[in-house]
Amino acid sequence: MNKLVKRVFLGTLLILLLIPGSALAYMGTGSWPTRTIPYKISSDVPSSHVTPINTAASNWQAKSILRVPMDNTNYKIIAYVYSYGTTGWDGQAFINPGWNGVFTSGNIQLNQTYTNNYSSGQINVLASHELGHEFSLDHVNVNTNLMYTSATGAYANNPSLANGPDQSNIDRIYNRYAVKPY
Repeated sequence: MNKLVKRVFLGTLLILLLIPGSALAYMGTGSWPTRTIPYKISSDVPSSHVTPINTAASNWQAKSILRVPMDNTNYKIIAYVYSYGTTGWDGQAFINPGWNGVFTSGNIQLNQTYTNNYSSGQINVLASHELGHEFSLDHVNVNTNLMYTSATGAYANNPSLANGPDQSNIDRIYNRYAVKPY
């Protein structure tokens, strides 16, 4: 019996390792190699979304130890906005972790199927939330926090980057870089 259980376990493990996976956001133990994480907005993003996305990046820079400049040449993160359809998600983040947990590139995707009906403030909260994932933050269960699991709850409770787990986790992740590089 023990041999059978062991074989089933190892077989299941092997199958799971061989099946390619896709996550909506990667928040593992990785991070960017510096506190400066440049971004760009895809050229086909609707004008109604450009200012809220830029504001989201500016807020992270103003209220955290990160520097998030717009850089259309040497960017690490790119923001996309497309109509992905009725998917159940209004935004997602993807990270490409490189060697040893150091992020190499990433993108945020806002689903215009939903965001066309959002105010500029709601798009800003959504973009800020997805950028939080890009910076290695996971969801939290505090409904006044930017990284709250439910976007609807986050919009309703006006989350802030100035306090809560967002800032303390960013500090914990990126404090190993002693000087804020410019």
